[in-house]
Amino acid sequence: MIAAIIAILAGLVLLADLFRGAGERVVGALRPFAVVIGVVAIVVGILEITSVIGVALLLAGFILAASALEAIPGVGDQLAQAGRALAAVRVVIGIIVLVLGIVTFVRTLDRPGGRRGPPPGVPPTRGAVGQDRAVGREWTNAPTAGRAATIQSSPRRSRSAA
Repeated sequence: MIAAIIAILAGLVLLADLFRGAGERVVGALRPFAVVIGVVAIVVGILEITSVIGVALLLAGFILAASALEAIPGVGDQLAQAGRALAAVRVVIGIIVLVLGIVTFVRTLDRPGGRRGPPPGVPPTRGAVGQDRAVGREWTNAPTAGRAATIQSSPRRSRSAA
């Protein structure tokens, strides 16, 4: 969820020059925080590096935090130079990051409680085991010689028996 929010903020700041009217005022309020949003985007991008949104956040972060990257001893100049080079495609990266952020945010809201994992009614991934608390059934999707996932009923213990 945090990656989606940071992606939306980074996308809005990268596209700030394209907004007019009321949108310009709203996005203009984010401009003073561009470097902070960029640094957070880099950190979240590193944590989410295995996903598309992680790579997009890294690129957006390098553009937004180019001035702050210069302060890093040893490699700061090269990182800032990379950020300034990416600024040529600022609008394209801004659109990509904004769209990815919105899609990820909507997909997160679509799940109950914003939790990760399979949506209700969809079997879990291979090898997962859990318990459906609503009906007191255990489910497993362990590999079983080509058979589909099994759902096994288990008796519920009362709290007084434990």
